[in-house]
Amino acid sequence: MAKAVRAKRAGGRRGPGRPRKKKTTRRRPKHYGRGPAFGVQARIRSVCAGRTFDEISAATGVHWETVRRQVRGISKPSTEFITSLCLAFDVSADWLLCGLGRKSLRR
Repeated sequence: MAKAVRAKRAGGRRGPGRPRKKKTTRRRPKHYGRGPAFGVQARIRSVCAGRTFDEISAATGVHWETVRRQVRGISKPSTEFITSLCLAFDVSADWLLCGLGRKSLRR
């Protein structure tokens, strides 16, 4: 019985001469800010620059955590968020989504 215990401790399941399996780390998901829609993300950040997530949340009516994720590029901005951002900060939807026209709706 002692030999069996000793052999198991020495090599375990993989045996005494086999190398250990390399641990693989889980890849992080690609954030929304990297890729073809990066321009939208940059424009959202420029609109929200200098404001806290709480201020943006109060102005748009969207929860602050949702605002944080969408401004930082962790999740895609929802239609509700884009609409409320345009209305709250007087920004053109054409400019925010496509980069066309003027940034501000004011003349």
